[in-house]
Amino acid sequence: MNIKICKNIAKLRKENKMTQAQVAEYLGVSPQAVSKWEQEAAIPDVYLIPKIAFLFNVSIDTLFGTSNLDTTDLLVSKYSTVRNEKNYKDAKEAVETLLDMDDEDMKALGLLCKLEYQRALEFLLKSKAACEKLLKVSDGKEENWTKRVNIQLMRLDAMLGNYSFIEDYMKKFETTKSVDDFNYLLVALGERHQYEEILRWGNDYIETFSIEEQGMIYPNLMEAALVLEDIKYAKVCFNKIVENNQDKHQIFNAWWLLWKLYKALGDVKEAETCRLELLRQLPLQGLNAFSLENIKNHLNGIGEKPATIL
Repeated sequence: MNIKICKNIAKLRKENKMTQAQVAEYLGVSPQAVSKWEQEAAIPDVYLIPKIAFLFNVSIDTLFGTSNLDTTDLLVSKYSTVRNEKNYKDAKEAVETLLDMDDEDMKALGLLCKLEYQRALEFLLKSKAACEKLLKVSDGKEENWTKRVNIQLMRLDAMLGNYSFIEDYMKKFETTKSVDDFNYLLVALGERHQYEEILRWGNDYIETFSIEEQGMIYPNLMEAALVLEDIKYAKVCFNKIVENNQDKHQIFNAWWLLWKLYKALGDVKEAETCRLELLRQLPLQGLNAFSLENIKNHLNGIGEKPATIL
């Protein structure tokens, strides 16, 4: 008895949100017959196989749980060219069928890597399209949203292996000399992990900005100092950020960066001072209950800090 087809009928029926009665009606059999197939007490008659495959929009090979490497390779390549849900589902089922037979099949695992990379690429491109739409809507209307989405677009381009935005922001800053474009440049360099370059640009240009504008730049310089584990430079930035600053979010972030740096350096005493101050400031950050609890847990050594998007 082909047990695989029985399991697949049950799996496909549930995925398609159909009842046994609905499947039975379409096939012209009794609901009891469908129930027996799914319980692996019987298998469908041969003449029903094409109708079952058509009903669930799968190939007969997929229905029987059989596949071969060439067919699977074609399905993965098809999804790489035309990225939609059906092509992904067909390719994923074919790969899983190969791995069901041998979960250490290196060629099948290679196809799985290729397939999931293409899946990730699909969602990155969708995210980029959403950000571009937000940028179009916010530009000239909501400066805060415009800044946030420009940074997110840099992150997405970096994930896609496109770093042309670094040169773009260099040219833009050379033209405008504005603090916003300078900060965009520092963020751009950070996406390429050019942290020493960030500090070099900071040292060269920080004095050309007003005191208020410098306060907008120091958080990016402090982040670079954190990665480089330069405690002296980080503390200079920290003092500049908290001095006469009314922005509770910037102050909290400065303490957060200092806490991370002391942890990385193994300075338990100073790290604990920072942690307690962060717990004191946390309720003032205006976070929703879920984010508040997650960050509190992270500060108390439980779980990871939620990723910041936009």
